[in-house]
Amino acid sequence: MRAVRFHRYGGPDVLRLDEIAQPSPGPGQVAVTVAYAGVNFAEVMARRGDWHLPLPYTPGLEIAGRVTVIGDGVDPDLLGAPVAAFTGRGGYAEVAVASADVLLPITPTDNVPLSVAVASACVLPTAWGVLLEAGRMRAGDTVLVHAAAGGVGSIIGQLARHFDAKGVVGVVSTAAKADYAASFSCWDELILADDFPAGAEKLTSARGFDVICDSVGGSTRAANMDLLAPLGRLVVFGNASAAADIDYGLLKLQQTNRTVAGYNIAALAEGAPLVYRKHALQALELMQHGIIRPDVTAVMPLSDARHAHELLERRATTGKILLQI
Repeated sequence: MRAVRFHRYGGPDVLRLDEIAQPSPGPGQVAVTVAYAGVNFAEVMARRGDWHLPLPYTPGLEIAGRVTVIGDGVDPDLLGAPVAAFTGRGGYAEVAVASADVLLPITPTDNVPLSVAVASACVLPTAWGVLLEAGRMRAGDTVLVHAAAGGVGSIIGQLARHFDAKGVVGVVSTAAKADYAASFSCWDELILADDFPAGAEKLTSARGFDVICDSVGGSTRAANMDLLAPLGRLVVFGNASAAADIDYGLLKLQQTNRTVAGYNIAALAEGAPLVYRKHALQALELMQHGIIRPDVTAVMPLSDARHAHELLERRATTGKILLQI
């Protein structure tokens, strides 16, 4: 079968289309014939060597397709079923293996075809977990979201609005992305990254934000700490900048009445699959009712995975990019 892999760390050019053996599911697993694979910034981070991974490596956190093979102990009724699945790795391929514990049943409709349902495996539960679980957002809170024009950021904004945040502010890198983000009608204000943090400070009247969602890192993360309201929560769920971690200190957290929480969907799906699945199904239900919507802005063939990574790394994307297998 065809799969996109990298044999060494580096830029998008290290991605190559290989012919490899089809994987077989183990006990409690299924093999899915992949229709679509999501492209996420976490896969860019994996490719450039932010984590120590076994090589060669097939990226791909999330897929949508149909179950074609089941492992021991798996419900045989799943054979042929359309599903979305968090794979953790291996999604950029014609066939991928996933744990049956994290499968999400999908009934494709005009509103939620498989090309949209793929977001329910990673983007939707990440947004849900970051805002509502790690961030503990409550009605009346003020929320600041970085990368507001991205797949996860745009869903966080929609969730915050749905659950009655008092103010929802997004940070984007360009004016064009601000125009795009504004199309979701969930933002009270959008700030350009060049105007951050000064623009954010003006919006809070020095009080700060109750929840800040940060996938950027670096100097942005340090500024976020100073933008937290009393008992405010900063949720760290990525490090797109690849910058070194900031030095803050637990004692300073105590002295300033601030909280920092982390969210890692891969670790959650592996270590607490039932918790992951609960988050995913709750968000999926909102999507099925049209309350939140992921925006698929580009669908590319598997052979264009390198180009998809180039766009992501140049911050030249909005919404969600997919690979069609």
